[in-house]
Formats: sequence, structure tokens, C-alpha cells
Amino acid sequence: MNTTIITILEDFALSTKADEVSDFVSLRLFYKNFSVTNKVQTINSKEAVSTSISNAIKNSDCVFVIADVSLTNHLKELDALCKNIYEQKSVVGETSCTIVVLPLNSQSAASILREKVFPHFKQNHNFSYTTEVFKAFGLTKQDALEAIKGLNRNRKDLRVTLLESFHEIAIVITYSDKVSDKVLANLIQQIFDRLSQFIYADQDTLLAQRAHALLEVKGKKLAVAESFTGGAVASALVSVPGSGEVFLQGHVTYCPQSKVRVLGVSPKTIDEYGTASVPVALEMARGLLDITEADIVIATTGVAGPAKDSFGAPVGLCFIAVGDRQSINVYEHNFEGSRDDIRLFGTKYALGLIIRKIREDDFQLSCS
Repeated sequence: MNTTIITILEDFALSTKADEVSDFVSLRLFYKNFSVTNKVQTINSKEAVSTSISNAIKNSDCVFVIADVSLTNHLKELDALCKNIYEQKSVVGETSCTIVVLPLNSQSAASILREKVFPHFKQNHNFSYTTEVFKAFGLTKQDALEAIKGLNRNRKDLRVTLLESFHEIAIVITYSDKVSDKVLANLIQQIFDRLSQFIYADQDTLLAQRAHALLEVKGKKLAVAESFTGGAVASALVSVPGSGEVFLQGHVTYCPQSKVRVLGVSPKTIDEYGTASVPVALEMARGLLDITEADIVIATTGVAGPAKDSFGAPVGLCFIAVGDRQSINVYEHNFEGSRDDIRLFGTKYALGLIIRKIREDDFQLSCS
């Protein structure tokens, strides 16, 4: 089913967030055998949106429109194309196309897809394949491909596909009802044997959701201190329902003075090593343990850009500390991309390190 994804923005400054949500939706559509052939971003104006949708439905079986919730009322007015927020049959010339409107929020979009959209397509279209999804983090797509080399057997009824989005890998197994349970189980076991140290979930779930679930199971409480991620780690965690059971508090200590005042980082340490350094990340984590009752802490410090910091540290140099009351480890990364990209990468790696700490697995987050 040929599919176009259109993201409508109030401001193009939100393009990184839009890319993340668009990739998230695209991945879930792939699981259901939708073929996303085009992705479009457009600014919020009646003319621009109407043109984008009209062009898309001429060449697509389905169009997914992703928009901020505040824009959906505006969308509903567009030539009656999107009167129903879930699905609406529209005809342009002789082309029939389904329009689906989703919010600019990954978890909300996933809920609508799961509860409304996919059941609709399952009822009205023939989906003969099933998918199993495993999520991995901490290795490149190329490394993952090398690890599972030989497992793709060139069978039309059973295939393994790797999809990458912002350093996360989705391992998608697509199979027909002709594949035996034994063959499927053997394939899954081989994937786990080769990638178990990187796989963080045996279902389609977000890093924050997995971190929350593990914290809950282990009965652990978490606190965070953030610099270059600017509160994004805390935001990701509290976006998960029930986060109050596992998340104690978060501090955005952005400038050097706040690191000293709130977390007790030594001014001498900052002067000697700069804020983007192992010693500062370590002292941030120690300070967080001192001022909270957290079992596990995470601290981020680094340079998101667009220029090097006042201590001369280059853009992309970031440090993430994770620990408990027994030990603290600090991880160095050199992220690339825009300021928003670096902040997003840092947020995901912080969440990945929380999972690593809780699982107490000795795997390497090698992609930097």
C-alpha cells in the first residue's frame, strides 16, 4: 500500500521533532506492510497544506498527516479531506485514498494507530503477513547487519529487516502463516544469540518506556541532572504514564554556576577541566546522589553547539554519567549533527544507559 507522510509545522524550528515522530510513524507502518514512498514537511497555511494533501492523494493509497493537536481543527476545514481524525475516504479524479490524521506526539500517534487505524485496515484490507519486532540500541546499523549476516535466507515468506532511527535499531521479522513455529523460533534464537547485549526490548517500545518498566520491576527510584540535554531526559521519562512511581526529580543545571550551586560541583574542577569533561559529569552524579534519595542517577554535560563552549570543547563532545550508591560510570561521546540532533542523541543514550545500569549487563554502547 503506497503511503505518503505529511508533517505540518507551525514553525520549521520544530523540524527535528517532526522528523523523529515521522520516523516513528513510518516504522510502525512498515511493520504492517505499508510502503512509505514519500515524506513531506509543510508550513501551517491552508494553501500549503491543501496543496500537499491534494498532490499526495493523487499518487498514494493512503496519506498520513502528522500535525500538532492545536492544528487539527484547521485541518478539518480543508475541503472535507480530514473531517474524521482517524480515516476518511476521498476521491480526486479516479483515485481513492484514505486520509489519516495523527498528533505530533509519538506515544499518542502509536495509540491511535494501534487502537483505530490498524484495526480498520485489517478489517478492510488483506494483510497476510505477521511481524515480530525487537528493539536494539548502542550499535550501528552496519554492525547489526554484520552480526546477523546469513540469517536472511532470501525467502519471500520470512525475512529480517533492520531499520535505524537516531541510533535506535528495529529488528523486524516478517513472516507468513506458511512459516512453521520451529523455524521462526530458531531464527529468533539466533538473533538473540548474536545481539542480546544490544537488544533492550522484545516488542515495539520506546527507550523511555523500557527504562520505566525496568525501574518499576526493580523497585528503583531515579533522579537526573541535565546540562546539554536541557531537561529532555526528564521529559521523556515523565511522558510515560505512572512515572511518579519511579522518577523522583530532575535538575537542569545549564550554566557552570548552577552546577556548583545545585549539585556541589567544585569550581576548581570546572576551571581545570571545563564543563564538558569526565570529572564534571562524575561530580554532577555524585552531587545528585547527595541531594536526593534516588537509587540510580543520570547526569549529562556537553556541547550541543552551534559553537564550541567557553572552555574550548568542540561541538558534539558530551559526557553522560550513570550510577548508584556503589559506583558511577562516565561515558564519552562525540555526536554529530545539528544542535537539536545532538541533544536528541544525548537523551537517547542517557535512557539507554539507564536500561544498561538496571539490567547490569556488560554491553558496550559503542556508537558515538
